[in-house]
Amino acid sequence: MGEKIPRKYYFSRAYHQASSLPPPKQVEFLHYLPPWRSRCLKRPHYSLPKPSKTQASLFDLLIQRRSFRHFRSYLFSQEELSTLLYYIAGVRGERHGIPRRMYPSAGALYPLELYVILHCGRELDSGVYHYHCHSHDLCLVAKGDFRLTIAQAALSQEFLASASLVLVVTAVLPRLEQKYGERSYRYALLEAGHLGQNVYLVSQALGFATCSVGAFLDEALSELLQVDVMTEPPLYLFPVGKIP
Repeated sequence: MGEKIPRKYYFSRAYHQASSLPPPKQVEFLHYLPPWRSRCLKRPHYSLPKPSKTQASLFDLLIQRRSFRHFRSYLFSQEELSTLLYYIAGVRGERHGIPRRMYPSAGALYPLELYVILHCGRELDSGVYHYHCHSHDLCLVAKGDFRLTIAQAALSQEFLASASLVLVVTAVLPRLEQKYGERSYRYALLEAGHLGQNVYLVSQALGFATCSVGAFLDEALSELLQVDVMTEPPLYLFPVGKIP
């Protein structure tokens, strides 16, 4: 007999066991588009300028990478935002007709979506934006000052309100589930980790700081992003700003 699992950990262990099944053998793949995709066609879009490059050394960035929870006031430019988003989650080319992004993805299905809660921008108004990686532009989800909202949704972690922006990573689970079944959630979390390392390294290369945040209220954050928490749950938060 194995060691008895404490009751408070039972459900996480039970999920891990339930998701240990191999993916289905035969799958008819259908590209899943979230319901909000059609709404984005009617909302304002903002084209981002061509991303710039830095001469930063990868080895130096790995050593310098830190988590910061204190930021100074700074207005993000569109060029800086363009560079940040492109090298974190942009499309870098195609292979076998499939657009490939800046991080690995199970089956090249890319379930992750990236949202920007902009607090301080030079050319763009404060608000919630969705990053369209294929067209490299932003779709306005909601305009307004959401510093207090995001801090409250993240269990009163006030440093999220002091950053210039907060990146929110979600996962459109149906994209994975049609191929990988019960293992899909595992793959989504692994992929979010790959993207998260990009956030740290690209932020460091551009002279910004970040901190990964996994503690938040799913429903409150989903309401802010205007997504369905059951089919596109939020997985990760990254405040980005200048070090004091």
